[in-house]
Amino acid sequence: MSQPLEANVFAADIGCQTTAQGNWREAVQLLEQAAEAASEHGNTEAEFKACQAIANFLKKQGRLHQVLTVAQRQLELAEQSKQPTLIARLHNTIGGIYYDLATGRDRSESPILQSAKLHDSTSDPPATTTTPTPTPEESASAVVRHLGSAVEHFEHALALGRALHDRSINLKAYRGLGHVCLVRDQRDAAMEYLELYRKTAKGIGQPKEQARACGIMADQLALWHAEGYSAYLGGDKDVFNQQIRLREEQAACALDAKQPVWRLTATFALAQLNETSGSYTEYYGERRARELYADCLKQGREIPLSELGEEGAAIMKEAAAKLEYLNSSSCTLQ
Repeated sequence: MSQPLEANVFAADIGCQTTAQGNWREAVQLLEQAAEAASEHGNTEAEFKACQAIANFLKKQGRLHQVLTVAQRQLELAEQSKQPTLIARLHNTIGGIYYDLATGRDRSESPILQSAKLHDSTSDPPATTTTPTPTPEESASAVVRHLGSAVEHFEHALALGRALHDRSINLKAYRGLGHVCLVRDQRDAAMEYLELYRKTAKGIGQPKEQARACGIMADQLALWHAEGYSAYLGGDKDVFNQQIRLREEQAACALDAKQPVWRLTATFALAQLNETSGSYTEYYGERRARELYADCLKQGREIPLSELGEEGAAIMKEAAAKLEYLNSSSCTLQ
Protein backbone atom coordinates (compact mmCIF):
# COMPACT_ATOMS: atom_id res chain seq x y z
CA MET A 1 0.00 0.00 0.00
CA SER A 2 2.97 2.34 0.49
CA GLN A 3 4.12 2.12 -3.15
CA PRO A 4 1.68 4.69 -4.60
CA LEU A 5 2.57 7.14 -1.85
CA GLU A 6 6.30 6.76 -2.41
CA ALA A 7 5.78 7.15 -6.14
CA ASN A 8 3.78 10.34 -5.62
CA VAL A 9 6.31 11.84 -3.24
CA PHE A 10 9.13 10.94 -5.65
CA ALA A 11 7.21 12.46 -8.55
CA ALA A 12 6.63 15.64 -6.55
CA ASP A 13 10.31 15.91 -5.65
CA ILE A 14 11.44 15.46 -9.24
CA GLY A 15 8.68 17.73 -10.51
CA CYS A 16 9.64 20.51 -8.13
CA GLN A 17 13.30 20.28 -9.11
CA THR A 18 12.52 20.46 -12.82
CA THR A 19 9.79 23.13 -12.64
CA ALA A 20 11.17 25.42 -9.93
CA GLN A 21 12.47 27.76 -12.64
CA GLY A 22 9.50 27.19 -14.93
CA ASN A 23 5.82 26.62 -14.30
CA TRP A 24 5.36 26.79 -10.55
CA ARG A 25 1.72 25.75 -10.94
CA GLU A 26 2.88 22.36 -12.22
CA ALA A 27 5.12 21.93 -9.19
CA VAL A 28 2.25 22.78 -6.84
CA GLN A 29 -0.02 20.34 -8.68
CA LEU A 30 2.50 17.52 -8.20
CA LEU A 31 2.87 18.37 -4.53
CA GLU A 32 -0.91 18.45 -4.09
CA GLN A 33 -1.06 14.92 -5.54
CA ALA A 34 1.60 13.83 -3.04
CA ALA A 35 -0.33 15.46 -0.16
CA GLU A 36 -3.56 13.79 -1.26
CA ALA A 37 -1.86 10.38 -1.48
CA ALA A 38 -0.30 10.86 1.94
CA SER A 39 -3.69 11.80 3.40
CA GLU A 40 -5.31 8.69 1.88
CA HIS A 41 -2.62 6.52 3.45
CA GLY A 42 -2.87 8.27 6.82
CA ASN A 43 0.74 9.46 6.57
CA THR A 44 0.50 12.73 8.50
CA GLU A 45 4.21 13.48 8.31
CA ALA A 46 4.38 13.11 4.53
CA GLU A 47 1.27 15.23 4.06
CA PHE A 48 2.66 17.93 6.33
CA LYS A 49 5.93 18.04 4.37
CA ALA A 50 4.08 18.25 1.06
CA CYS A 51 1.95 21.09 2.45
CA GLN A 52 5.08 22.93 3.55
CA ALA A 53 6.57 22.68 0.07
CA ILE A 54 3.29 23.90 -1.46
CA ALA A 55 3.22 26.85 0.95
CA ASN A 56 6.81 27.76 0.03
CA PHE A 57 5.97 27.88 -3.69
CA LEU A 58 2.80 29.88 -3.14
CA LYS A 59 4.49 32.33 -0.79
CA LYS A 60 7.13 33.13 -3.40
CA GLN A 61 4.30 34.02 -5.75
CA GLY A 62 2.69 36.24 -3.11
CA ARG A 63 -0.50 34.17 -3.04
CA LEU A 64 -1.15 34.55 0.65
CA HIS A 65 -4.81 33.51 0.69
CA GLN A 66 -3.74 30.13 -0.66
CA VAL A 67 -0.80 29.96 1.74
CA LEU A 68 -3.26 30.57 4.57
CA THR A 69 -5.42 27.62 3.50
CA VAL A 70 -2.37 25.34 3.42
CA ALA A 71 -1.11 26.57 6.80
CA GLN A 72 -4.54 25.94 8.34
CA ARG A 73 -4.38 22.36 7.05
CA GLN A 74 -0.93 22.02 8.62
CA LEU A 75 -2.36 23.24 11.91
CA GLU A 76 -5.06 20.54 11.71
CA LEU A 77 -2.38 17.90 11.13
CA ALA A 78 -0.29 19.18 14.05
CA GLU A 79 -3.34 19.09 16.32
CA GLN A 80 -4.15 15.56 15.19
CA SER A 81 -0.64 14.42 16.05
CA LYS A 82 -0.71 16.36 19.36
CA GLN A 83 2.51 18.31 18.88
CA PRO A 84 2.13 21.44 21.05
CA THR A 85 5.38 23.10 19.96
CA LEU A 86 4.50 22.70 16.30
CA ILE A 87 0.96 23.91 17.00
CA ALA A 88 2.32 27.06 18.66
CA ARG A 89 4.68 27.75 15.77
CA LEU A 90 1.88 27.35 13.26
CA HIS A 91 -0.28 29.80 15.20
CA ASN A 92 2.57 32.30 14.85
CA THR A 93 2.84 31.51 11.14
CA ILE A 94 -0.89 31.93 10.55
CA GLY A 95 -0.91 35.14 12.60
CA GLY A 96 1.86 36.45 10.34
CA ILE A 97 -0.11 35.55 7.21
CA TYR A 98 -3.19 37.39 8.49
CA TYR A 99 -0.99 40.39 9.29
CA ASP A 100 0.46 40.35 5.77
CA LEU A 101 -3.05 40.12 4.31
CA ALA A 102 -4.11 43.12 6.41
CA THR A 103 -1.17 45.19 5.25
CA GLY A 104 -1.73 44.43 1.56
CA ARG A 105 1.07 41.98 0.86
CA ASP A 106 -1.06 39.44 -1.02
CA ARG A 107 -0.43 39.73 -4.74
CA SER A 108 -2.78 36.94 -5.84
CA GLU A 109 -5.73 39.31 -6.32
CA SER A 110 -3.72 42.24 -7.60
CA PRO A 111 -4.57 43.52 -11.08
CA ILE A 112 -0.83 43.40 -11.78
CA LEU A 113 -0.67 39.68 -11.02
CA GLN A 114 -3.67 39.08 -13.26
CA SER A 115 -1.85 40.67 -16.17
CA ALA A 116 0.02 38.67 -18.76
CA LYS A 117 3.33 40.19 -17.66
CA LEU A 118 3.63 37.71 -14.80
CA HIS A 119 2.96 34.71 -17.03
CA ASP A 120 6.01 33.34 -18.81
CA SER A 121 5.92 31.10 -21.85
CA THR A 122 5.57 27.96 -19.74
CA SER A 123 2.84 29.30 -17.47
CA ASP A 124 -0.90 28.91 -17.80
CA PRO A 125 -2.60 31.78 -19.67
CA PRO A 126 -4.17 34.48 -17.49
CA ALA A 127 -7.75 33.97 -16.46
CA THR A 128 -10.35 35.66 -18.63
CA THR A 129 -12.44 36.64 -15.62
CA THR A 130 -11.30 39.25 -13.14
CA THR A 131 -12.08 39.58 -9.46
CA PRO A 132 -14.28 42.62 -8.74
CA THR A 133 -12.38 45.40 -7.03
CA PRO A 134 -13.55 45.69 -3.41
CA THR A 135 -15.06 48.96 -2.23
CA PRO A 136 -13.11 51.07 0.30
CA GLU A 137 -15.58 49.95 2.98
CA GLU A 138 -15.04 46.28 2.11
CA SER A 139 -11.27 46.73 2.12
CA ALA A 140 -11.35 48.48 5.51
CA SER A 141 -13.57 45.73 6.93
CA ALA A 142 -11.18 43.07 5.64
CA VAL A 143 -8.20 44.82 7.27
CA VAL A 144 -9.98 44.92 10.64
CA ARG A 145 -11.00 41.28 10.29
CA HIS A 146 -7.50 40.12 9.31
CA LEU A 147 -5.86 42.05 12.15
CA GLY A 148 -8.30 40.53 14.62
CA SER A 149 -7.48 37.05 13.36
CA ALA A 150 -3.75 37.81 13.56
CA VAL A 151 -4.09 38.83 17.21
CA GLU A 152 -6.04 35.65 18.04
CA HIS A 153 -3.34 33.44 16.58
CA PHE A 154 -0.42 35.37 18.08
CA GLU A 155 -2.08 35.29 21.52
CA HIS A 156 -2.73 31.56 21.16
CA ALA A 157 0.92 31.03 20.24
CA LEU A 158 2.04 33.16 23.20
CA ALA A 159 -0.11 31.18 25.64
CA LEU A 160 1.34 27.91 24.37
CA GLY A 161 4.87 29.31 24.33
CA ARG A 162 4.60 30.37 27.95
CA ALA A 163 3.16 27.00 28.95
CA LEU A 164 5.99 25.23 27.11
CA HIS A 165 8.62 27.69 28.43
CA ASP A 166 9.70 28.18 24.82
CA ARG A 167 10.95 31.73 24.45
CA SER A 168 11.58 31.35 20.71
CA ILE A 169 7.80 31.01 20.27
CA ASN A 170 7.18 33.98 22.57
CA LEU A 171 9.68 36.03 20.58
CA LYS A 172 7.71 35.75 17.34
CA ALA A 173 4.39 36.29 19.11
CA TYR A 174 5.64 39.50 20.77
CA ARG A 175 6.96 40.74 17.43
CA GLY A 176 3.68 39.97 15.68
CA LEU A 177 1.54 41.59 18.36
CA GLY A 178 3.80 44.66 18.33
CA HIS A 179 3.38 45.05 14.57
CA VAL A 180 -0.40 44.66 14.79
CA CYS A 181 -0.59 47.32 17.50
CA LEU A 182 1.47 49.68 15.34
CA VAL A 183 -0.97 49.26 12.45
CA ARG A 184 -3.86 49.87 14.85
CA ASP A 185 -2.03 52.96 16.21
CA GLN A 186 -2.10 51.47 19.72
CA ARG A 187 1.19 53.12 20.61
CA ASP A 188 1.59 52.16 24.26
CA ALA A 189 0.72 48.53 23.64
CA ALA A 190 2.99 48.44 20.58
CA MET A 191 6.02 49.65 22.53
CA GLU A 192 5.29 47.23 25.37
CA TYR A 193 5.21 44.24 23.01
CA LEU A 194 8.27 45.46 21.09
CA GLU A 195 10.18 45.89 24.34
CA LEU A 196 9.26 42.31 25.29
CA TYR A 197 10.41 41.27 21.83
CA ARG A 198 13.74 43.07 22.36
CA LYS A 199 14.28 41.64 25.84
CA THR A 200 13.38 38.11 24.75
CA ALA A 201 15.77 38.30 21.79
CA LYS A 202 18.51 39.47 24.15
CA GLY A 203 17.68 36.74 26.67
CA ILE A 204 17.93 33.90 24.18
CA GLY A 205 20.98 35.26 22.40
CA GLN A 206 19.51 36.32 19.05
CA PRO A 207 21.35 39.55 18.19
CA LYS A 208 19.76 39.78 14.74
CA GLU A 209 16.26 39.84 16.24
CA GLN A 210 17.44 42.19 18.97
CA ALA A 211 18.84 44.59 16.36
CA ARG A 212 15.58 44.39 14.41
CA ALA A 213 13.55 45.18 17.55
CA CYS A 214 15.74 48.18 18.38
CA GLY A 215 15.43 49.49 14.84
CA ILE A 216 11.65 49.22 14.81
CA MET A 217 11.32 50.96 18.17
CA ALA A 218 13.73 53.76 17.27
CA ASP A 219 12.00 54.32 13.93
CA GLN A 220 8.65 54.65 15.66
CA LEU A 221 10.00 57.06 18.27
CA ALA A 222 11.43 59.21 15.47
CA LEU A 223 8.10 59.16 13.63
CA TRP A 224 6.07 60.02 16.72
CA HIS A 225 8.52 62.78 17.64
CA ALA A 226 8.02 64.29 14.20
CA GLU A 227 4.27 64.16 14.78
CA GLY A 228 4.62 66.15 18.01
CA TYR A 229 3.88 63.15 20.21
CA SER A 230 7.02 63.52 22.35
CA ALA A 231 5.33 65.19 25.31
CA TYR A 232 3.15 62.12 25.77
CA LEU A 233 6.22 59.87 25.54
CA GLY A 234 8.07 61.73 28.29
CA GLY A 235 9.31 64.87 26.58
CA ASP A 236 11.67 65.65 23.71
CA LYS A 237 14.90 65.00 25.62
CA ASP A 238 13.69 61.66 26.99
CA VAL A 239 12.64 60.54 23.52
CA PHE A 240 16.02 61.64 22.17
CA ASN A 241 17.87 59.63 24.83
CA GLN A 242 15.71 56.58 24.15
CA GLN A 243 16.53 56.78 20.45
CA ILE A 244 20.25 57.09 21.19
CA ARG A 245 20.20 54.00 23.43
CA LEU A 246 18.22 51.97 20.92
CA ARG A 247 20.42 52.96 17.96
CA GLU A 248 23.60 52.16 19.91
CA GLU A 249 22.19 48.77 20.86
CA GLN A 250 21.03 48.20 17.29
CA ALA A 251 24.52 48.90 15.94
CA ALA A 252 26.21 46.64 18.49
CA CYS A 253 23.78 43.78 17.87
CA ALA A 254 24.07 44.15 14.10
CA LEU A 255 27.83 43.77 14.48
CA ASP A 256 27.36 40.61 16.57
CA ALA A 257 24.85 39.27 14.06
CA LYS A 258 27.20 39.96 11.13
CA GLN A 259 24.71 42.32 9.49
CA PRO A 260 27.01 45.11 8.23
CA VAL A 261 24.35 47.09 6.36
CA TRP A 262 22.11 47.10 9.45
CA ARG A 263 25.06 48.37 11.48
CA LEU A 264 25.73 51.06 8.87
CA THR A 265 22.06 52.12 8.98
CA ALA A 266 22.10 52.35 12.78
CA THR A 267 25.36 54.32 12.80
CA PHE A 268 23.98 56.79 10.25
CA ALA A 269 20.81 57.24 12.33
CA LEU A 270 22.99 57.92 15.38
CA ALA A 271 24.92 60.53 13.44
CA GLN A 272 21.70 62.26 12.39
CA LEU A 273 20.44 62.28 15.98
CA ASN A 274 23.65 63.83 17.25
CA GLU A 275 23.79 66.39 14.46
CA THR A 276 20.41 67.81 15.50
CA SER A 277 20.77 67.26 19.25
CA GLY A 278 21.52 70.84 20.25
CA SER A 279 21.31 71.33 24.01
CA TYR A 280 20.48 67.66 24.59
CA THR A 281 24.19 66.88 24.22
CA GLU A 282 25.39 70.23 25.59
CA TYR A 283 26.20 71.23 22.00
CA TYR A 284 28.85 68.51 21.59
CA GLY A 285 26.56 66.58 19.28
CA GLU A 286 27.98 68.05 16.09
CA ARG A 287 31.46 66.79 16.91
CA ARG A 288 30.04 63.33 17.64
CA ALA A 289 28.06 63.46 14.40
CA ARG A 290 31.25 64.08 12.40
CA GLU A 291 32.85 61.05 14.05
CA LEU A 292 29.84 58.88 13.26
CA TYR A 293 29.55 60.03 9.65
CA ALA A 294 33.25 59.25 9.21
CA ASP A 295 32.62 55.83 10.77
CA CYS A 296 29.82 55.27 8.25
CA LEU A 297 32.28 55.81 5.41
CA LYS A 298 34.79 53.47 7.03
CA GLN A 299 32.16 50.77 7.55
CA GLY A 300 30.85 51.15 4.01
CA ARG A 301 34.29 50.70 2.47
CA GLU A 302 34.65 47.41 4.35
CA ILE A 303 31.37 45.99 3.00
CA PRO A 304 31.55 44.11 -0.33
CA LEU A 305 29.62 45.91 -3.06
CA SER A 306 27.40 42.85 -3.54
CA GLU A 307 26.26 43.21 0.10
CA LEU A 308 26.20 46.99 0.29
CA GLY A 309 23.34 47.34 -2.20
CA GLU A 310 21.52 50.50 -3.16
CA GLU A 311 20.49 51.30 0.41
CA GLY A 312 24.04 51.09 1.75
CA ALA A 313 25.45 53.07 -1.18
CA ALA A 314 22.86 55.80 -0.62
CA ILE A 315 23.79 56.01 3.07
CA MET A 316 27.49 56.33 2.21
CA LYS A 317 26.77 59.09 -0.30
CA GLU A 318 24.68 61.04 2.19
CA ALA A 319 27.19 60.47 5.01
CA ALA A 320 29.98 61.86 2.80
CA ALA A 321 27.89 64.94 1.97
CA LYS A 322 26.99 65.48 5.64
CA LEU A 323 30.60 65.11 6.74
CA GLU A 324 31.80 67.59 4.11
CA TYR A 325 29.15 70.09 5.18
CA LEU A 326 29.95 69.77 8.90
CA ASN A 327 33.69 70.05 8.28
CA SER A 328 33.24 73.14 6.13
CA SER A 329 30.92 74.70 8.73
CA SER A 330 33.48 74.02 11.47
CA CYS A 331 36.26 75.66 9.41
CA THR A 332 34.06 78.70 8.72
CA LEU A 333 33.30 79.17 12.42
CA GLN A 334 36.98 78.90 13.32
